[in-house]
Amino acid sequence: MKKAICAALIISLLAGCFVFAAAAEDFCADFTSLAEGDSLPESLTVLSGSAAAGNGFVELAPGSIVRINAPDAADFTMEVDFTIASANEDTRWVSFMYRVTGNGADPKPYMQMCVRRGAAAANGVEIACKDAAGSWQYNGKQAYTQNIDPSVKYTAKIICSGKNISQSINGTQVVSTDSALIEKEGGFALQSNGSVLRVYAVRIGAPQEIQVKPETSDTVRSVYEPETGLIAPPSVVEKIDSPEKLAALSQDKPAQAAWFTVSSVRGNAVIAAGGSYSFKDAFDACRGRVIPVFELTTSETADALVKYAEENGETDFLAVSNNPEALSRISLKGVHKGLITDAKGAECARAVHSAGADIAVVSSATRQEAEYLQKRFISVMLRAEASTDAAVRAALDNGANHVVVSDHAKAYSLYSSVDASDIFVRRPFIVAHRGVPSLAPENTVEGLLEAVAAGADAVECDVYVTADDQIVINHNGTLGGYTTENVNTQIERLTREELKGYTLKKTGKYDNAKFAFLDEFFDAMKNNDIVLVIEIKTSKRKCADLIREIAESKGMMDRIVIISFNALQVKRARQVMPEVGASLLTNGSNQSALMSVETVYEETAGFNGAYSPGSSFSAAGVAALRHRGVEVNLWTVDGADRMLEQACKGAAFITTNTSMYRNSIDERTGKLESDSILSNASSPVTREPEAVPQATDASDADTVRLPFGLHIVLIPIAAVVIGASVLIAVFYRKRK
Repeated sequence: MKKAICAALIISLLAGCFVFAAAAEDFCADFTSLAEGDSLPESLTVLSGSAAAGNGFVELAPGSIVRINAPDAADFTMEVDFTIASANEDTRWVSFMYRVTGNGADPKPYMQMCVRRGAAAANGVEIACKDAAGSWQYNGKQAYTQNIDPSVKYTAKIICSGKNISQSINGTQVVSTDSALIEKEGGFALQSNGSVLRVYAVRIGAPQEIQVKPETSDTVRSVYEPETGLIAPPSVVEKIDSPEKLAALSQDKPAQAAWFTVSSVRGNAVIAAGGSYSFKDAFDACRGRVIPVFELTTSETADALVKYAEENGETDFLAVSNNPEALSRISLKGVHKGLITDAKGAECARAVHSAGADIAVVSSATRQEAEYLQKRFISVMLRAEASTDAAVRAALDNGANHVVVSDHAKAYSLYSSVDASDIFVRRPFIVAHRGVPSLAPENTVEGLLEAVAAGADAVECDVYVTADDQIVINHNGTLGGYTTENVNTQIERLTREELKGYTLKKTGKYDNAKFAFLDEFFDAMKNNDIVLVIEIKTSKRKCADLIREIAESKGMMDRIVIISFNALQVKRARQVMPEVGASLLTNGSNQSALMSVETVYEETAGFNGAYSPGSSFSAAGVAALRHRGVEVNLWTVDGADRMLEQACKGAAFITTNTSMYRNSIDERTGKLESDSILSNASSPVTREPEAVPQATDASDADTVRLPFGLHIVLIPIAAVVIGASVLIAVFYRKRK
């Protein structure tokens, strides 16, 4: 009997150890009984910034991190009753940190549920990860149903189970993932960024069931990717001009897109293809695998396409026309548009954007002409009247994003003939983030000119509206941290004259820089050809109108594009400046191609255009958007190696604080002409690229690692086994 009891005790203790290692213990910290002036509860420890007791809550000042003194866990359910009492602006956030494995004032690496005051924005709630190097990556982001009201108490819930994470507010799941960037056991904390966080209670316990959205789609097409060493080769669009080609779309390696000419309307729309057939025939032939491209010859054919798509739930296709009126009839979510035009340069860019399109369908273009459009968030589709071989070579020569051919198999054959890896087709454009912050104060004329000297293709700046309706260049919206004086006034409360009275802190050789204004930026751009990427930070509706007024007066309408995290500001900019390109800023996430496209369609509904996600956005997502005519701008990517790594994803733009490394990207890209990519020789690659440097850690070379979490489990098991062995030995010693 005693032996059986000992064995049962050991088994139960071992089982308890496994449970302990797998899930969180119950933890509850309720602050509702606190009063202002009380000491901070022992359940919390301030790591950075400050926190204090209030009447029924704990309040974190902006820029604070407070550890929750709960047992570490990898799998758990965490609930936080909170609100955001105030914030500098809607983009500011609070977070609930978990799987915290670092130490110190900024205990990276960790994951967090980030909640912006503007929670209804496209990136209102995020699954974010700060890695050991301090870089941010994202598993997902979505909009909550409303912005955070400081008078309302919310409950944030995080459920973690292995790679699966779910984040909810008030019982509504907002964002989830099945590929968490950190799986390790870790601690918990609270964080405030440019905002005041009030926490009423924290509860941590065992993980609950998670419902993760599957990465499948009923509408988005999974496009075939041919084997090639080319980075972002032109998407292959095959012209369907016979029933045989229509039938061939069901082959194993079909064209990536299929071009149909909608020639007339007789009852139902009829598509000309060496015979007549319906929209249903076209969509069925492309089902799930090929992106349909419909050339609309009249407004009537556009109306017929819209009617069919709405009645049958069709999406994820392209509509092209030389008739802007026909394109204006297409206002469906998940449908990108192209203008067929012979215009060049600024005239072409204005025409494409004004038609609500983001693709220029051209019969010819030089690389310089193509780059002019691409820098303005326009994809280039080459519709050359030539053989397949000549058309593909022309597209490679000018860096087109798409090429229309008569035989997709021949195009794929040319692509596969590239027998080296990472051969660039087009040059990634370098966007100087706020200028060059290491050389000059950010968002200043001095910084802009340093970016020009560094060879940047564009300069990004952030704008607010002053008290006297001037467009000032500033990122945080406050004086704090920028000036030589210890002041923290809101930018938008001051006039231009008042702002010019401050001197910015010295950076590099510049010790007398001043706050810059948009008209000063335009004046500094007159002797160069860079593009100005204007990020609208303010929530004031008048901002787009003021930008247009200043740009027109300075003759710079053809030199700007608009970006913003605020989808309403992007829509407003497209309404006020229809001839100017615009892009939605998001934090991005490492999603599959299908999920990336679905996310973009949801976020950009009503203003299809370019997309500007964070650098965690996947290469598969970049490729999927390229096939649909969406230019991708990845941010913020610093250092030559990181810039090259992101460029190899095929992104159109790399936004960086280190634009001085432009030359290293150019050297790696090499000469960009078709003869340098393809040739008629048996060995088609005429240059060998340098190997992309891979980060290595010499300390890992001879290290044998235990499987994840095993060392944590072994410690209590070893203790139990040793203890049990001692007890058994004592027991038998007494028996003897």
